[in-house]
Amino acid sequence: MRLNSFFRNVVAGAVVSLAAFSAQAADFPSKPITLIIPQPTGGGTDIISRAMLAGIEADGLVPQSFIILNKQGAGGSVGTRAVLNAEPDGYTIGVWHSGLVFGKAMDVVDYDHTAFDMIGQTVEVPMSIAVHERSGIDSLEMLINKARSGPVTFATNFGASPHIVPLLLANEAGVEFRFVQTKGGDGKRAAQLIGGHTDAALISVSGLVRFQEKGVKGLVIFSDERHSKAQDVPTSAELGYKTVFTERIVFFAPKGTPQARLDKLAEMFAATVKSETTQSKMAKFGFNLEFKGQQTVTSILDDLNANVTAVKDQLK
Repeated sequence: MRLNSFFRNVVAGAVVSLAAFSAQAADFPSKPITLIIPQPTGGGTDIISRAMLAGIEADGLVPQSFIILNKQGAGGSVGTRAVLNAEPDGYTIGVWHSGLVFGKAMDVVDYDHTAFDMIGQTVEVPMSIAVHERSGIDSLEMLINKARSGPVTFATNFGASPHIVPLLLANEAGVEFRFVQTKGGDGKRAAQLIGGHTDAALISVSGLVRFQEKGVKGLVIFSDERHSKAQDVPTSAELGYKTVFTERIVFFAPKGTPQARLDKLAEMFAATVKSETTQSKMAKFGFNLEFKGQQTVTSILDDLNANVTAVKDQLK
């Protein structure tokens, strides 16, 4: 009798837990969700995020509206820390990129992607090395050879992908680049190329499209296959380099957010990635819409962390 009573209690407890889990998903969201973007309005992540949320609301994928908070500063750490310290109830989430890993590697913050619960990736941003057409540099090999005989300057944002990716390439090619701090996104780095202030810079494929008319051209895309928006630019794989890097826009939540709510958010973002409404909004940017779930994103960021750790001393 006591054993039967024990099993009845176990089953009853499981039923209650399952009911609570279902309720968390069914009732969520019952109020607006706050999205924290760690950069000012008009930045790349901001533009992408607003387009995604506009698609979600236009398609009626969520019964509540979103509140967008731009919290820029300290390389994104002001915004990510706000998410880190938020209530883990699914009503405050964040969006960022590889900076989730780079911040800790540069000792800017004491946490990385493992301090959050991942929701998923929505957009991939292929990256390239670009120069200005006036530079006389027509290929990646010309750039590498120039670095062997003298200084090659790169517009960069120290400790972020515009610094780390060219550094990985330089290590692989056995050369050194001279990095010049410019901060900011594609626009500021492209301005350095256009003005003749630096020889090269890491620019997204979207940036290549935007600044092509001003003479900015790509030498290589860090990918395994060519991009439809830049068919004439070879990939690093084609040129015999192992360095591959794609910037990713990742949505995440405070650690401890109920899995049922994370799943609900993931379903929402996965649906909008496939939506014609969102795809039409994003087509002009040259970004790849592809949803990748919690475990896949965590694994990708783990691998990125290993690569960054390998060059951590050089970054400083």
